[in-house]
Amino acid sequence: MAEFPKPQERPRAKLMLIVSLAFNLIIVGLIVGAIFGGNYRGKRDAQPPLGVRGYLSAMTHEQRREFRRDSNQGFLGHLKVIKDLHKDQTDILEAIGAETFDQTAVLAAMTAQRDNLSSVMAGFHGELVKALAGLSHAERTRFVERFNKGVRMKRDKHRPDRQKP
Repeated sequence: MAEFPKPQERPRAKLMLIVSLAFNLIIVGLIVGAIFGGNYRGKRDAQPPLGVRGYLSAMTHEQRREFRRDSNQGFLGHLKVIKDLHKDQTDILEAIGAETFDQTAVLAAMTAQRDNLSSVMAGFHGELVKALAGLSHAERTRFVERFNKGVRMKRDKHRPDRQKP
C-alpha cells in the first residue's frame, strides 16, 4: 500500500487566518456596538428637524399634550388662515396653468401664501414662547439637549415618557 506524505504545517498561514478572523470580529463588534449602543443615527436623524416638528419633538410627551391643549384654542383662529392657504395654493396653480403666463399674478399669489404662512408661524412661536416660559431652567436645558439630539416624536414601548396617557 502506498503511503501518502503528511501535509506540511504552515504556521504562517495559520497565523494569517487567526489575525484575519480577529480583525473581522473586531469590525463586526464595532458595527453592532454602534447600532445597539445608541450612537447610531440614521439619515433621517442626522440633524434636528427644522420648523414646528423640531420644537415639538424636543418636548416630552406630557409637554406636547399640554402645548396642544393650550394652543388648540388659539389654533382655531388659524383655521381661516389654513383655508386661505389652500385657496392660495389653488390660485398659484391656476396662475401657472393659465394659457398666458403672468409672472406678476404667480408672484402675487405666492406672496399671499407666504404672508399667511408667516402669520401661522408667528402664532406658533408665540404659543411656544408661552409654553417655554413656564419651564424651569433645568427643563429648558433638557429641551435644548433633546432638540440638538433630534428626538423623534415616535412612541416607543420601552420609553415610558412617550406612552399614550
